[in-house]
Amino acid sequence: MTLDTSTEVTSAPPSGSRGARARSREWAERISRAVPSIGLIVLLALLWAAAALFVPEFANGSNLVNILRQSADLVIAALGVMFVLLIGGIDLSIGSVFGFSSVVLATLVFGGTPVPLAILIVLAVAAVAGAVSGALTHFGRIPAFITTLGMYYILFAFAQMISNGLALKLPPGTMLQGLSRGTVFGIPNVVLVAAGTAVVAWMVLNRTPYGRDVVSVGLNRQASRLSGLPVSRVAVGVFMISAVLAAVSAILLTARVQSGEPALGGLTGTFEVITAAVVGGTSLFGGRGTVLGVVVGAIIIRTIGNCITLLDISSLLYQTVMGVLILIALIVEAVRLRQKGGVE
Repeated sequence: MTLDTSTEVTSAPPSGSRGARARSREWAERISRAVPSIGLIVLLALLWAAAALFVPEFANGSNLVNILRQSADLVIAALGVMFVLLIGGIDLSIGSVFGFSSVVLATLVFGGTPVPLAILIVLAVAAVAGAVSGALTHFGRIPAFITTLGMYYILFAFAQMISNGLALKLPPGTMLQGLSRGTVFGIPNVVLVAAGTAVVAWMVLNRTPYGRDVVSVGLNRQASRLSGLPVSRVAVGVFMISAVLAAVSAILLTARVQSGEPALGGLTGTFEVITAAVVGGTSLFGGRGTVLGVVVGAIIIRTIGNCITLLDISSLLYQTVMGVLILIALIVEAVRLRQKGGVE
């Protein structure tokens, strides 16, 4: 009798097929993330089409350019707050970062500081303010709502003290005038700055380990900590990004009005920025958001404001619309999480 000593070997799937499946999953994930942004683009197109039909002068070419110009500062600030929202945080200090940065910039430029150096100083001070908020929130275990609201009032008070509560006129002929009024091939400089900021934000979020860590911390902070991710660096860094981009937005606004405004932004500005990010699909519960969505969300907000202005309707309606939009976004997000089992 002979013994069969042959061994049955189960062949593994070819590595090529595994790679194809991995690529398919990656593309499926990309498409699923892009769907909300595509929906927002369709919504913006419908909004523009309706406005062109019912709002006088809306479809004027100069008005459309003006909407993009006015959207630039909101896009930049909303991209900053997006990073904070992605880890499940909130930043209520944005409005006072606007006013404080505006006053510091005007004071420095009026005192003879070269504009590029003045801008760097403003950005550095904003980064420090953001780092303080982030450190208090993360290491002090204080809710972000409290720390950033406290920072809001601190910076607001500093802005008022520096300016004595008055607008500080910029000296004529500075490069800030060119920044606000200049164009490149017909595209306003401020729009180019916003577009450049969006590209950098996309690269950071989608092509760097830090961006992946931000999303991971937002999805599950405890699991991220146990897996060895630098949660502290992520948690503090997002508040610095938010503050710095708010300062960039303030610089553009200061260049537009040609004066340092201590009341620039305020709580209204804060919630306008948060609304733009949330309308753009960024989750207030963390872990979800796209740069394209935030950009489109900001343009939607500015389009609504532009229509209200052209129709000569009370600005109070604009505040009402902002409130309704953020409530709708919250309801949609709550329903989505409940369907996925994220909310009981």
